[in-house]
Amino acid sequence: MPSIVWIDGTWFDRNKAVVSVFDHGLLYGDGVFEGIRAYGGRVFRLDAHLDRLYASAKAIWLEIPVARDAMARMVAWSRKGSRRAASRTTTSGWW
Repeated sequence: MPSIVWIDGTWFDRNKAVVSVFDHGLLYGDGVFEGIRAYGGRVFRLDAHLDRLYASAKAIWLEIPVARDAMARMVAWSRKGSRRAASRTTTSGWW
């Protein structure tokens, strides 16, 4: 599967993905991320990863604009068809 990126509700090929120069994470260096791996076609400890991601965002007063269950579905979908894979979920925002 080719590398894909989800930005503000749209999937992009990694070569066409762009982030605004006004993105708060780019301007001020704040944001949260979680590295997530899949083994044997299954995402490893997804609930623990998402708990950490959402708790980290809350700690810096950053709202993740995607419901947790929707984020779980997106992560699982992005790994579909991959026996072994890694992803990085990164969230920053506009203020």
